[in-house]
Order: sequence, then structure tokens, then C-alpha cells
Amino acid sequence: MGTVENVKKSTWGEGYFSNKRLVLFIIALTLVLIIGTSYALWNITLKQTDENKITSGCFKIIFKDQNPIYLENAYPMTKEEGKRLIPYEFTIENNCGNAASYQINLELTNTTTLQNLEHIRTMLNESDNFLNENEEVEKTLDNATIAYKLSFGYLEKAEKKDFTLRLWLDENTPTTEEYMNKVLESRVTIITTSLKKIDKVKPVANATIKKEGNNIIVDASTSEDDYSGVKKYYYSLDGETYIKQDESTFITEDKGLSYGIADAVVKSAANFECYIKVEDGFGNISDVKKVSLQRSPSLVYDKTTDNNLRYIGKNPNNYVRFNNELWRIIGVMNNMKTNASDKGESRVKIIKATPYSTNMAWNTSDATRNSWAVASSNATLNGTYYNSFTEEAKEMTSLTLWNIGEVNGVYAGNEYSPTNGDTAMQFYRQERGTAVNSERTSKKPTWVGRIGLMYASDYGFATSGGESYTRETCLNRQLGRWNDIYDCYGNSWLFRSDRSQWTLSMKLDDYNSIFYIYNGGEGSVGSVSTASINYNRTLSITPALYLKTDVKIISGDGSNSNPFELSLS
Repeated sequence: MGTVENVKKSTWGEGYFSNKRLVLFIIALTLVLIIGTSYALWNITLKQTDENKITSGCFKIIFKDQNPIYLENAYPMTKEEGKRLIPYEFTIENNCGNAASYQINLELTNTTTLQNLEHIRTMLNESDNFLNENEEVEKTLDNATIAYKLSFGYLEKAEKKDFTLRLWLDENTPTTEEYMNKVLESRVTIITTSLKKIDKVKPVANATIKKEGNNIIVDASTSEDDYSGVKKYYYSLDGETYIKQDESTFITEDKGLSYGIADAVVKSAANFECYIKVEDGFGNISDVKKVSLQRSPSLVYDKTTDNNLRYIGKNPNNYVRFNNELWRIIGVMNNMKTNASDKGESRVKIIKATPYSTNMAWNTSDATRNSWAVASSNATLNGTYYNSFTEEAKEMTSLTLWNIGEVNGVYAGNEYSPTNGDTAMQFYRQERGTAVNSERTSKKPTWVGRIGLMYASDYGFATSGGESYTRETCLNRQLGRWNDIYDCYGNSWLFRSDRSQWTLSMKLDDYNSIFYIYNGGEGSVGSVSTASINYNRTLSITPALYLKTDVKIISGDGSNSNPFELSLS
């Protein structure tokens, strides 16, 4: 290994603190710091540290000038001010017959009296950070106390790279004794290593994830690199902040729910996600690999165009206290708006655990029209019932753009067809469509309001399926053909055996009909006149609404005995 040492000595505190006042961002500081050097030149020494025939004589360091960095009467400055400092410029040139790696270190010598490096910034080319944030590496100088790696890279033969170096005090440097009359002596060392080739191909990150006890274990040992092998592993739980380590296994405690914004809490209950990158011996970093561990089988994405996250199964832990009543979370609905021109956002949709009324017509005010905008049940829910809300509950809701496109409700003939007929997916698409019966009182396919009902598609997507009819099989079967298939309706928590339930799904080819969920052990979706009350026992009205995006879940586990508690603070 050939080593070229580029030596620079910087002395801080050969100056002094005076009473001169400097104004920085309208804050008066009494800090005046001289940054100088005890050497007039950058000195170059060459060392041969290995026993082979490689020499460092073909490696050149070229300096633009022979002046050191010298900041007199220096004062703390912002990052932008630091970038405008006149830099010291140098070039590393590889005139050897082979490619080579280089590593630029900053080594502090034992004459340094400044102990706190927290506010010292360095900038090598465009890479700037606090000095002590750089990776600590092995020292090469006998009188060095610590060494930081400023840069690492590669040079092909006959290739050269230019560098600029800046040094300054961060704007938040305190005016305390630990920074007064101190000396920082540093030397820049450049270490080069001859290479047969330079690998520029990124490695490939692979990983598995599992849960053991209360720990989640991510194993990236199967990651691949053809030439130098994987050397470093990066792990992140949010896709932004990464932990760097040499080990291929990352272990973290599963702390369960992380309380906060409601839609984020529900999403965190669905999956544990980890992001992985790997680095090879040449500094090439792979693309990000994301692995997920399903925490709760009761939360799944519905694979619609909006890909909403829904609670499924017979009785998931989705209870929430709202308006001093027990409600349940249908899921996190994406691309929700308050009006047609709004940008869509994710919002939590909830439904009352018990009906507002167990024997109520959908519409009596205009019994021959299935128009929710003028329906009598709409007026009751958004009038009498909403007015009874607590002030806090009212603050947690807002006007929402509800889709009320009408549904054909025609059987496809093929009970397993995933695209035709009134499957849950087909209902969803048509509910969000623009088709409206010409006889309908309101011709708009949307309605803006606070309280609505569940859709027929909500009921269908809530099933987990069973052994004979899996969730996939149930979702590929028309909702009108769920009759007597307990695996489908019995494993949808929105089914009620004691009552039939109105939905917000309107029938396109019959302006007098609304889709409802039939009880009595049948569990299918059918249509009935808007004025109906006592149809196969009773027809109930159960309110549903969307929470504001800033509503938080502050406690609870979603069980009936310990429901989620909400807050706006």
C-alpha cells in the first residue's frame, strides 16, 4: 500500500477573545476567533508502507497555491456563509499503471487543546458536515489522537480529481470557556491503494424478516456482490434515517402501536416495514430493498385503484371511542377530498358500532327517488344526530366529498368472474363512477357532507374468507351470491345477523332502489325500495363518517374493552 500524506497544521486560539461585538443574525456575540496555521506551507511527505514493488512515486498531489487556510478574526457563521469562504484547492492525480483507491483523512495531533468538536464544520468539495460526524478511522500519524475520514473514492489510471477544502465555526458555537483560547492542530493524510480494477456495479440487497418473541429480526446476509462482496449494511424504519453497521442482521424491538396521527397508527398496526441498502468494498450502494412483516392479519390493502387499508375478519380489534359512543374503524381511505378540486389525502373512516335506528326507511321524503342528497335519512343524520355530537366530536369531522355513483347490480353469470358483475371490486368502481339514473332527483355522482353510510363494497372488502371460501374466492364472487356462504358473510365484521342494513350504494337501473345487506343467515347484497322499513325483519341505519387528518389516537388497543381513544391535541 502506498501512502501519500498531505500535511496541514491549523492552529486555533493563537489569537484571542476580545470585546469586539459581532452581529450574527441580529444576535450580538462577543466571540472573536483567529484561525491560523503554524506552518506557512502544506508539506508533502511520501511513505512506502508495504513490502511489494508498488511505489507512490507515480501518484501526484498538485496544489493551486502554497498558502494555508488562514481565517483572522473568525466568527461563527451559517452554512451558506461557510460555502462562500475562499477554499484551499488541490488535485490528486493517478499516473500509475493501475487503478487506485484514495482516502482523505483529517487527523488531530496531540497538541490540540480543543476538546469539544461539536461546532467545527468542514467542507470537502460539496460534502459538508460537522467534523465529529465523519467516520472515525485508524490513525496513520504517530502524534495523532484521532482521525476522521473526509472522503473515499477511486481513480482510474491517468485520472485526476480536484478538491476544495473549507473550514469554519458553526453559527451555534457557544461563547463558553471550552472554546476560548484553544488550539486545534490537524493534518490531512491521503492514503492510496493500488487496485487491479475498479468495480462500479452496484450490489443487490436481499433480506428476510421474521418475529421472535418481542423482537423483529431482519437478515440481509443473502445480499449479493460479485467482486468485492458486501461490506456494510444500512437499515431504516422510515426510509429516511439509516443505521449503518458491519453485521448483516438487524434486531429491533417490536413496540407495537406508535400513537399519533390516526391514519398513521392504523397503518403501523398493519405492517412492520424495514428498508435495507448494502455497500460493497468499492463504496457502491445498492438500490433500496423494502421488507414487510404483517403484524395483524386483520388489516389488509384492498388492491383497488386507491389501495385503501381495511380491517377484515369476524371481529377485528378496530373499536374506537367517538362522541362518547363506541364506533369501529372501517379503514384508512386514500385520495379523500372535501371538494372536487381538492388534493386527495388519507383519512380514517369509522362506522357506529350500533345503528342509529334499527327500523328506518332510507328515504320517505321522495320515496320514488334514490337520491342521497335529498334522502330523509341523510337529513336526520346530518341534522338531528350531528347536532347531538359533542363539540370535540364535531371538531374531529369535516365536510367530505362522498361518491354516490350508481351501480348496475347485474349478475355476470360466472360466479368467479373478478371483473364482471357486482363483486366488491365492481361495486367499488361503480360507486366512484359517474353513472346516474336520469330520473334521480340529484344528477350529481358526488355529495358533500359529514355523515353517510357504508358502501356495499365496504361490506364485501371486510371479509377475511374461510377454509372453503378464501378471501380471494369471496371477493371474486358477486355480493348478491354470498347467500348461505358463511365463509364470506360470517367473516365480514360488518355483517349483522339480527338486522338488515342500508348502504349508500344506489341501483342504476331502478331509481327507486337501494342496495342493502340482508340478514337472516343469508348475508347477500340485494336491492329494495328506498321507503322500505320492515323487509325481512328490519332495515337499520348505521352512520359512517371520515375523521379529519389531524385526529390522533392517543391510547387503547382497539379491543371492545379497550377501544382507541381520540384527541385533537
